[in-house]
Amino acid sequence: MFIIISLTALQIIMYIMNYIDRNALPQARLQGLEKDLGMKGVDYNIVLSLTFIGYILMQIPSNLLLGYFRPSLYLSTVMVGWGIVSACTGATQNFSGIAACRFFLGISEAPFFAGVAFLFSGWYTRKELGKRLGIFFCGAMISGAFGGLFAAGIAAAFKHNHIHSWR
Repeated sequence: MFIIISLTALQIIMYIMNYIDRNALPQARLQGLEKDLGMKGVDYNIVLSLTFIGYILMQIPSNLLLGYFRPSLYLSTVMVGWGIVSACTGATQNFSGIAACRFFLGISEAPFFAGVAFLFSGWYTRKELGKRLGIFFCGAMISGAFGGLFAAGIAAAFKHNHIHSWR
């Protein structure tokens, strides 16, 4: 029982980080993203949209892949990919680099939500599943509440650093 609760808590923490990362672009914009990458006009809007285009395009294939692989291994692999793509975002130097990173970020984040719901359905009874998924959904609300605070803390920590805080 303790293991299942710990894994559920870990999934919630991963969802919080996933949601914060998906919505980090507006915070990065405030911290100088457009200026550093030489973005003009609608470039920011295109980059923002590309994340969700990748997210939408990967939803159905990801759900199909869940039937062929163990969800725990599949989700772990996807989360490693998400971390790599997220880290690559800080190395971008121009509009096309950030656009590609955000598109692949959407692709790598898409499997997580449906995958966790599928994984929970194997752990919990039908009676428990609704409550556990409700708790899991609260992760999005928590990340929405604290995402701006995280960004402000990062900006303050990098204020006198050579690396810009949005990276």
